[in-house]
Amino acid sequence: MDKAKLRTLLISSDTTLKESMQKLNDTAEQILFVTDEDNKLLGTVTDGDIRRGLINGLKFSDKVEKVMFKQFISFCCDEPDKKGKAERIMLREKIEQIPILGQNKRVEDVILWTDVFGEEKALESKQFF
Repeated sequence: MDKAKLRTLLISSDTTLKESMQKLNDTAEQILFVTDEDNKLLGTVTDGDIRRGLINGLKFSDKVEKVMFKQFISFCCDEPDKKGKAERIMLREKIEQIPILGQNKRVEDVILWTDVFGEEKALESKQFF
C-alpha cells in the first residue's frame, strides 16, 4: 500500500468513535490501525467494531480504545512468502487485511484481500462468507 495512504489509516487510541467513523468514511477503507505515539500497533478497528460498541451502549464521544481489537493477526516485514501465507490466513480467519509490522511493531504496510485474490475474486468470495 502507498505510504501516504497507509498514514491516513493510522489513528491514536484517544480518537473518538465518531472521528473513527468519519475517517473510515473519508478513506473508503474497511479498517483503521490504532497506534501509540511511536506508531506501534496497539489494535485494529472496523466499522463493525464501532457499530457493536454503539449497540452495547457506547457513545460517539467514547474513545476507540474501548472497541479496538487487540488480538489482531500481523506479519513481520521480513516474513517469507507473505502473499501465500496471507491467502491461507485470510480464508481461514475470514479477514480482509493483514498489517505488516517493522521494527518496534510499527505498521509498515498492509496486505489487502484484493492484493491476494484480485478484485473479481474478492467480490465472488464475499458472497459465500
